[in-house]
Amino acid sequence: MQLPTVTPLEENIVCTKKQELLDLIYKAFSNPEVSGLFLKIFTKDEKEKYYATILLDRKKLLAAQIDLLGSKKKLVGNDSTEIIKKIINYPLVVDLYGLDEISLKLSITDNLEIYNATPKVEFEKIFGENKIESVEVIEKEKLLEKALEKKEKEELKEPEIEETKKVLPKKEEKKPSEKAPKAEKKLGGPEIEVKVIGGEIFKPVLQEYAEELLREIKSLNEVSVEKVGITGEVGSGVIYLHVNIHGTSERDKSSREVLERRVLYFVNKHLPIIWRKAGLKPILSNAQAKITAPGEEEEEKKEAEKVVVPYKVENNNIIVEAHESIKPYFSTYARVIFKDIQSAGIEIEKMLLDIKGRSEHEINLTLWGKASRISKEEAERAVNRLLRNHAKEIGRALNKYVTVHRVELHLEEEEVSSKAKQILSKKEELEKEIEQLLKEAGVEELSY
Repeated sequence: MQLPTVTPLEENIVCTKKQELLDLIYKAFSNPEVSGLFLKIFTKDEKEKYYATILLDRKKLLAAQIDLLGSKKKLVGNDSTEIIKKIINYPLVVDLYGLDEISLKLSITDNLEIYNATPKVEFEKIFGENKIESVEVIEKEKLLEKALEKKEKEELKEPEIEETKKVLPKKEEKKPSEKAPKAEKKLGGPEIEVKVIGGEIFKPVLQEYAEELLREIKSLNEVSVEKVGITGEVGSGVIYLHVNIHGTSERDKSSREVLERRVLYFVNKHLPIIWRKAGLKPILSNAQAKITAPGEEEEEKKEAEKVVVPYKVENNNIIVEAHESIKPYFSTYARVIFKDIQSAGIEIEKMLLDIKGRSEHEINLTLWGKASRISKEEAERAVNRLLRNHAKEIGRALNKYVTVHRVELHLEEEEVSSKAKQILSKKEELEKEIEQLLKEAGVEELSY
């Protein structure tokens, strides 16, 4: 079967059982940009070695071909589907390619004979259950259950507050009036904000991680958690985490700093939850814990707003322009690109990395600097090569198409030209000295 030129989402992934293959397929389909998948599968048993190429969309098998490497036969149609049902229970080595709507249609037209011969079997008939649909239903049911539980709790708490309000005017005591605001605080509770880029399926896992963090922080004395913010960026087998926790405490400043360190310890302590539940390696890109006095709450919000602005510029030499959803990821790569370009012999005064698009990304680089050791042409080749390599890595990590669109280098060559002039002037002086010495020696016929 023919495959369009697409960067693989996963390569040489070992699946020891059917469920692992199904999870791999579902993880790929969690990206809304992926309309279809192309799988290359290798496995063997005592009698034969199998190489399967499979094309499928979100509901069914579209085309399949099985190469029997031992007997050198090719199977399509019903024979291929029966073999697939058999070999998915074997240990498999899998390459996975994500296809958008256009790539999927092109793949069908490129393999039209195999497509027509292949019965359009649904997932449930191949895997024994419609996992992709069932998981989505289970997730929705869990979310509905959580929403219903919250509503029930709020309905239970609202009558209690109304009763306290009715009692207060009759008794006219100070103590009940002091307790009433505490009841209102419990109603709101700490704010938990969870965002996932590149795989919404993992949101419940991060929610569970956030709740576990909250339980642990509440065990600390005299700390009231105001907000827990977690952003996850799903890469290839990893998830990059940005954790931001804000709370209040009436203790002194030095004690609050100790509490902040304890909170950051909890952030690292519970990372294995994500590894166990999601099967992704958690990488903590950024973690912040801020515990302030109750009166400093408004000032802290202003400071947090100010911190966001400098994040656009990683340092004085780097500027990254990108959509907020992908900016943290490309900002990290900008620093790596900066170092790689400098190590190639280019002194960077300023670098602008402009990322266009949301579903697919174009990298536009504008660079100002000096190239004292290499020519401008060599510098352009080196920068283009580095950017293309990084684009491939970013594309695999984000499961998106990332290309290098434009590279502009504004390099000063004054140092090179001045050195060249010095060398030429020295050369002319040496030639004159040699001619003079030859004349004095009486060997004018050798002068040239």
